[in-house]
Parts: sequence; structure tokens; C-alpha cells
Amino acid sequence: MLNNLRYEELDTIDVDSDELITFHRDILLNKKIIGNVFKEFYTDSYNLSKQYSLTKDKNGAKIEIGSGSSLFKHYFPDITSTDIKTHQHNDMSLDAQNMTNVDDNSVETFYAINCFHHFPNPDKFF
Repeated sequence: MLNNLRYEELDTIDVDSDELITFHRDILLNKKIIGNVFKEFYTDSYNLSKQYSLTKDKNGAKIEIGSGSSLFKHYFPDITSTDIKTHQHNDMSLDAQNMTNVDDNSVETFYAINCFHHFPNPDKFF
């Protein structure tokens, strides 16, 4: 049964390549059930951030850290999608542990979904 869930194409794709990110994105956009799960999760996250935002400026940047395939931005185009490395699906490269290219007081919301386990020193983000 597990072989039916496996994508043999993944055996030939470099784990650090843009091609892998695009492959993952295509899976999430084309598999209806998992795509809907992600869409619902992103919608809930987006709405909760608006409801509980403590910033005075509601027009500040909304930045997703470690966006991977930038699926969040697919559903909410006003999100700035970032990742440690530049690829075709993100808006900018950003090291979440050293955000020198983000102006002080310019961000309304940071979204960091399932990415902290990739940070060598996650305390530097906070």
C-alpha cells in the first residue's frame, strides 16, 4: 500500500533544489483533500492574526517565515513569503534568526508554520 503513495520522481530530484519545492507545491495544489486541509489551516491562521493583532498599524507587512512552496501566499496574496534560500515561489530571502533586511516596526504579523525545527538557534528569532 505504501508504494501507492510514493512518487518515484522524487528519487531523482535533489533535496535542495527548486524543483523539489515546485514538486511539493504541485502535490498540495492538485490533491484536493490535503490542499483543502492546508487552505483551511491558512485561512484560520490569517483570520486569527487579524482578530488578535496587537499592532496599531493594520497595514504592516504580513511575513511568512520558512514558506517553502509559498502555499500560504497562493491563498492570501498580501502575505510576503520568505525562506532562507531564494526560489521562484518566494518574495524574498530572509534569515529568520538575523532579519537585518526587515525594517523595525514594519511588520504587522509573522507567520512561522512548521519551520522552527529547521532553525539551529530558534531563540534568535524571538
